[in-house]
Amino acid sequence: MKDLNRQAIVVQPGRPMVEWLQQIDRDLGVEPISAADVTESRNVYLIPDFDYEKEAEEYFRQKCERIFSEELAQWITEPKLWPKQRDWKTFNAWCDWELIDMVFDLVDGPIVGEYLGEIVIESTDDEDEGDGE
Repeated sequence: MKDLNRQAIVVQPGRPMVEWLQQIDRDLGVEPISAADVTESRNVYLIPDFDYEKEAEEYFRQKCERIFSEELAQWITEPKLWPKQRDWKTFNAWCDWELIDMVFDLVDGPIVGEYLGEIVIESTDDEDEGDGE
């Protein structure tokens, strides 16, 4: 098991986002999405590993508009329908989030992700220290 040099932010839609999504559905004349379907959705954002929680929160604040836009785009792809204010205060009203201090990788092999349509492979060539896994 590898301890990654990252912390994580787990983001979950809150009540205002649920109500906004349900209103958009009603405006479009479709059955509103259930609150449970929305609030069961969670996303994880990896951030640098900080020594202090305040540093992690400040970094997260700086990325807030980008993360908020990603959260909105997961549900509504048309940015013109998004709330005009996508600042820290609005994000905190619309989303619940939690900072996770330690992130572990239980999978042997590289981390593979997609960035703007390009496949990115993060090397994990370093051997685990101590536990033999």
